[in-house]
Amino acid sequence: MTVLRHLFFACVGLILLPALAGMLETLFALLVDLQTDPVRGQTLLTFLAGGALQLLIFLFLPQPFRSYVLAHELSHALAAWFSGARVNRLNVGKEGGSVEVSHTNLLITLAPYMFPFYSLLLLTVTAAAGLFTDVSPWTPLLPFALGFTGSFHLCFTLQALSAGQSDIEPYGPLGAYPIIAFGNLFILLAGIMLLTPREIPETLLLLARNLLDYYRAVWNQFHLLLQ
Repeated sequence: MTVLRHLFFACVGLILLPALAGMLETLFALLVDLQTDPVRGQTLLTFLAGGALQLLIFLFLPQPFRSYVLAHELSHALAAWFSGARVNRLNVGKEGGSVEVSHTNLLITLAPYMFPFYSLLLLTVTAAAGLFTDVSPWTPLLPFALGFTGSFHLCFTLQALSAGQSDIEPYGPLGAYPIIAFGNLFILLAGIMLLTPREIPETLLLLARNLLDYYRAVWNQFHLLLQ
């Protein structure tokens, strides 16, 4: 059963590879749009500055491991809650953490690696605060904070995956890693899409065109091999 599961998710991972390429090309185009826009280009630089600062902290200062563990286990718990599972117990300590849920699935298992918890928390708090007060005085700091928290997620996720994680075992690396990459790119694209000067329908059309081009290229290669 484990071999069949790994084989199935390996196929899913392979099917996702052209989509990842299309998403990366779309992301590059959006970043070029941002960089060449005088106002939004400054926003991009602020975002990158936040990410660079966190990277330096990650590399040269003691790592806030417990903060990552907290985000990791809360991501499991929130994904379980959204999936209709019961969260029975959550533990966070210096050496690691755990969460007990009534049942699990792919989203619950891989959520900590796919979604930047603190970035999403920051956006949620900002949106909620905006319902009751004027948040415009500190929203210019939001790109920096999102860059910082996004870099935090990326650094710790790569470190955790390189060390090996039991969460990956049910799906195998060939299945889990493309799914994780897809989740991260989806969140990043959604965020960048809101900042670019392109209209959202235009951006979605660009994404669809890029995805179609890559899948068509793969199909053409496959067709040539069969001839």
